[in-house]
Amino acid sequence: MATRERLIFALDVPDLEAAKDLVARLGDSVLFYKIGLELAMSRHYFELLDWLVAHDKKVFTDLKLYDIPATVTAAVRQLARCGATFLTV
Repeated sequence: MATRERLIFALDVPDLEAAKDLVARLGDSVLFYKIGLELAMSRHYFELLDWLVAHDKKVFTDLKLYDIPATVTAAVRQLARCGATFLTV
């Protein structure tokens, strides 16, 4: 893991604009961001994920997926297609 990837900044904020503001203020000093449940429950979750990936950021989706194996597999597949680097189950 590259040195810049060792820090994962938690975007534990209530909305898209607050998250984008933090990312903009941190600039190139942070490469990796965690999106947790609070933002997952917002209507802009995937918009933020797409925005981060478009800005060459890596994303850790901290959703703590827990369901039957087929459902978790399908959810992981969808998140991978969206550009998530890794996630919690």
